[in-house]
Amino acid sequence: MASRSFPILLARARDRVSTLRALYGEGPLPIDFRALAARANAVRTAEHELHPVSIERRSSRTGQRHSIGGLVGFAEYAGDLGEFLPYLQAASWAGIGRHCTWGNGHITTKVLA
Repeated sequence: MASRSFPILLARARDRVSTLRALYGEGPLPIDFRALAARANAVRTAEHELHPVSIERRSSRTGQRHSIGGLVGFAEYAGDLGEFLPYLQAASWAGIGRHCTWGNGHITTKVLA
């Protein structure tokens, strides 16, 4: 998983930003999604420590339980990340992935020297 984690992370951030812009802004992002994804494949995972977490939520309306687990930890990436930073920084405000409306999907981006 770690070797492909950056393209997946970027895709989730890009899709979230594009969806929010389409719904509340000036329309979908005017970018070539495939070309951006291809460039993201050049970024490599330098280090990571990710752990799965199992969490459930209970619907107050139906009483049903829903799994909303995910991953917790950090990943450090190496490569030319400049064009991807705005997506990751926007995702720190909007969240990414499944269940971000319930508080999951929080990321923090830190640029290392």
